[in-house]
Amino acid sequence: MQKKSSIYLYVGLGLCLVSVLYTVMVMSIDRENIGPELSAIGFSTLNEAIFTAIGVHMSLYTLTEILGFIPLGVALAYLVFGIVEWVRKKSLKKVDFSLILLGIFYVVLAFLYFALDKIRVNYRPVLINGALESSYPSTHTMLTTFIMISSMMVLRRFTFNKAVIISTDIISVLLTVVIVTCRFLSGVHWFTDILGGLLIASSLLLTFKAFLLINNDLGSKAVVTVK
Repeated sequence: MQKKSSIYLYVGLGLCLVSVLYTVMVMSIDRENIGPELSAIGFSTLNEAIFTAIGVHMSLYTLTEILGFIPLGVALAYLVFGIVEWVRKKSLKKVDFSLILLGIFYVVLAFLYFALDKIRVNYRPVLINGALESSYPSTHTMLTTFIMISSMMVLRRFTFNKAVIISTDIISVLLTVVIVTCRFLSGVHWFTDILGGLLIASSLLLTFKAFLLINNDLGSKAVVTVK
């Protein structure tokens, strides 16, 4: 394993551990009944102060709900592309490694989405349609960050067109920043929920990048051996 891929892997796995520890901290530190219907919230002093300063802006919430369909569409497009490649080449082994890896990480992402929703680490600071909903992590933050940034990595495996790469990079980063920022400013999540979403997504992205680099390293060694 080359130095660069090793760094990404160790940092990624380290950040995974940090994400787990951070989640445990949110579940146990300074938990007070400050949420709707007296729901208990971790880091309550910090979260309450930031929530009071920001307030609630449902127009931003609605905007992120609409924009949130774009990352889901991107994920669906890559899944369809991977399946088409599988059918066309008649062998999963012949499908580009990045598409297979992306599919695996989508499964991990889906598992975390449903698992953390069931655990109910934190509840939202506001009722949505009169109901108390799970808030940790901010799934819009987690899904958008991973899907859009990982799509930038995978696209480079299929095109060398600089105009396409630069334009899609700008759109992906801009969309991620807008959704995460608006989600935070909307007031429908506690600050620690947004941070949790970013931590989890970042740990997955770094690990994803590490495996891509490891695959590249193995491919390079195979070419050298053949020569």
